[in-house]
Amino acid sequence: MVACLLLGGCAPWDSAGIWKSDAWLDQRPEGEEAERIQLPANRMAKDSVTLEIAVGQLDLEQQEDLDQLWQEVDQQALPIDVRQRLDQNGFMVGLIASQPPAILDRLLQEKAVDTSGMEPWQIEFIERGNQTTVPRLILHQRVQNGLGENHCVPVSDTAPQASWVLKDGPRQTASAGEQARGYIRLRTYPTGDSGLRLVVTPEIRFGQPKARFGVAEGSFTYSARQSTQMLEELKFETQLKPGQTLVLGANRQLSDLGGFLFGPSAGAGFGQRLILVRLVHSQRDDLFESGVDHVSTNSL
Repeated sequence: MVACLLLGGCAPWDSAGIWKSDAWLDQRPEGEEAERIQLPANRMAKDSVTLEIAVGQLDLEQQEDLDQLWQEVDQQALPIDVRQRLDQNGFMVGLIASQPPAILDRLLQEKAVDTSGMEPWQIEFIERGNQTTVPRLILHQRVQNGLGENHCVPVSDTAPQASWVLKDGPRQTASAGEQARGYIRLRTYPTGDSGLRLVVTPEIRFGQPKARFGVAEGSFTYSARQSTQMLEELKFETQLKPGQTLVLGANRQLSDLGGFLFGPSAGAGFGQRLILVRLVHSQRDDLFESGVDHVSTNSL
């Protein structure tokens, strides 16, 4: 898990030992002398944003706390028709202000290792290594994204064989595939007020990777990719200000596509997952720029 916040402007999620560390805050360890030769600091590219992305894996017994989280986030931030489409497919979505609610800290605190059923030597090994707790964050990264650039985040485990149904009002579309995995695609459009227009699209990748050849910038390219079903009917966008966080997960029943993307694998001993996307910093500033083109998602 990558946990680095190189640019200021907003404090990171502040929880006991989860969100921040000396390395993440780019602080020099105590006692280390400063270098005499200082290289110029890296600068963000124009029209770019810094996002902090986390995927949390919750336990089954945390459902009541999760219900409370959904009550405390702003679910009215998205239009009602968007919420209805997401709800029909088993998704929950909302915005968190720059100061996260205390319940989020409780949900994502590290948990104690369950040593029941372990041999004495295994317990001793864990205690000697100070590995008595395990993180609930299975992914934690900082990414820098440009204007109109995509970043895909895996949220589910890979299912050897799976089927799913996309609901769009009265219409239902069934699909199936092997080696299927759910992703959340994030597309960023920095705005001129230090904010961000974030376009979110769930997708499912499945099947065996297929070789693909092409030409880019005068060179031949090769890649091996799975087939992808973009769930365009569930695409939505939201506005984020620095410090605000988008949270996306499944409903309590873990039904439909929401359950497929964020629910546990068959036979797993844990509950659902959440993805949190926080705007740390936006480089775009239109104050002294004229004629700046703002791309509309209608053209996507």
